[in-house]
Amino acid sequence: MPIDGSEPALRALKEAIGYAQKSETAEIHLLHVQPALRSGRAQIVLRYATLDDYYENNGKAALASARAMIEESGIKYTMYLMVGPAARRITQYVKDTQCDHIVMGTRGLGAIKGLLLGSVTTKVIHLAPVPITLVK
Repeated sequence: MPIDGSEPALRALKEAIGYAQKSETAEIHLLHVQPALRSGRAQIVLRYATLDDYYENNGKAALASARAMIEESGIKYTMYLMVGPAARRITQYVKDTQCDHIVMGTRGLGAIKGLLLGSVTTKVIHLAPVPITLVK
């Protein structure tokens, strides 16, 4: 399930934990996708190792609350960090790992606030090959 550190994402995780507790074989995949730094200049200024550390540190920070919540639940889980266009990375991860359901918040930490659905959520709805549960 996509996690960006936002309250809607954590509410969605709580819902996913509830679903998983009804199954003996369920596993939750916590996936955090960060946008790639857009400027080629940033890559010139920063060494790749530094850039990788930046992505890893930000990803771990975004997943910290979710990780604590899921560890407390006792549900089996895996965490994965990715960089790139969020909706495409989420749906590709679902295909690659053969996940059978996506649970996600309706609005996250994106730049556009106040829309009924966030732009990543809208794109995932269109691209996802599996059922999606949206949590407000």
